Amino acid sequence: MDIYQLSDLMNGMSSNIVQAQALFISVLSAYLVVAYTAGASLTRYQVCFISLIFLLITSLGAFGQLRNVEVMTEWGYQAAALGGGEVLVSEVQAETTKWLFIAIRVALTIGALVFMWQVRHPKTT
Repeated sequence: MDIYQLSDLMNGMSSNIVQAQALFISVLSAYLVVAYTAGASLTRYQVCFISLIFLLITSLGAFGQLRNVEVMTEWGYQAAALGGGEVLVSEVQAETTKWLFIAIRVALTIGALVFMWQVRHPKTT
């Protein structure tokens, strides 16, 4: 594989990563809208079902994104080797990026679930 083909693959993967992020934000927003508008009137089964689907979609998306980031990192190393230049991202930076990505996704997902809980169990003070 030459540098042009690798660059084209990296460009395509970069677009896929951005698209997957947009999809995650859409799913997160939809869950929050459902929680805010209908959460208090949903039955326990409905909330469990919606929350389970939300968790499955966000989990599958997160694992897919992790794989995409790993592939991009690997391709970056290959591009550097083909181009005879230095590696732009160290292994520590790549691992930090992966764990930061996971931490943000987990925080947003847990935050959405807590939001649903708070809508369903409001404190009346």
